[in-house]
Amino acid sequence: MPPGERRFNKLAIGTIIGLSMVLFTGCYLGYVGDEGEPLEEYMDPANLYQLTQNPEPNIFIIDVRTEALYNSGHIPTALNFPVAEITSRLDEPPFDDPDNYFILY
Repeated sequence: MPPGERRFNKLAIGTIIGLSMVLFTGCYLGYVGDEGEPLEEYMDPANLYQLTQNPEPNIFIIDVRTEALYNSGHIPTALNFPVAEITSRLDEPPFDDPDNYFILY
């Protein structure tokens, strides 16, 4: 197998493992308290799945992988904001509304 193909396979396997961990072990929703301190709340995988089936208008699932990886497969309803770009795009919807919540993966 050529080295480039081996690297792609490792990346694909890593992505599948990462998504599996999110879907099967849950994720954390980050909230900010009155004093600006981060708050975390565990989200059960079933609730994350339910959120993809019945999206809440102010909760967004954000895929921080590259556009190419996002296009190769992603959680339904997830938006793509690559990690390398996310801080420069915080003035874009849905980040521009302080009442929105985000699940990043």
